[in-house]
Amino acid sequence: MSWIQHGRVFFVRNQNIKFSDNVNYHYRFNINSCAKFLAFWDYFSGALVEHSHAEKCIHFYHENDLRDSCNTESMLDKLMLKFIFSSDQNVSNALAMIRMTESYHLVLYLLRTIEKEKEVRIKSLTEHYGVSEAYFRTLCRKALGAKVKEQLNTWRLVNGLLDVFLHNQTITSAAMNNGYASTSHFSNEIKTRLGFSARELSNITFLVKKINEKI
Repeated sequence: MSWIQHGRVFFVRNQNIKFSDNVNYHYRFNINSCAKFLAFWDYFSGALVEHSHAEKCIHFYHENDLRDSCNTESMLDKLMLKFIFSSDQNVSNALAMIRMTESYHLVLYLLRTIEKEKEVRIKSLTEHYGVSEAYFRTLCRKALGAKVKEQLNTWRLVNGLLDVFLHNQTITSAAMNNGYASTSHFSNEIKTRLGFSARELSNITFLVKKINEKI
């Protein structure tokens, strides 16, 4: 099945995206989820550029026009990747529209901040963003689909694990480089979130290295 038969990309009034093919079958996506995916892609692929305004070829529909809702992350990821690599101008226009949303720029703001600062505080994020803390949390909840503190903690943990696996850092070095108060703090976070200890993580890393050496 072709997801976009004639490059028809539709945006819905309640901030959801709908893609339609020539058999009039619709799918609905939350635009904030699309913006989050696109922000991550642009940031880590080095694709950040100044985006011009999209051409005005966008059609609007009511929520009642939607027939199906695609809520699974895996489906959204697959479609977003297809759209990113598409050469269709209408798809490019749709992505340009997403890049103009506040959710897209908020996710980029958070990613840039955690890269520069080891320890990120909500108060500091709020002050630099220029809104009240309550409103900032609301914006983040919409853009991230989770509480901002929980999301930042997850990103920090992932960065720490990548330092261990990809950059061959010790647990101690990864903890210090990612703003953890101590090695124990990092180890406890690993145990709580992933269900195994830092020592077991080190053993897994060692095992993976040995397997790769044999391949």
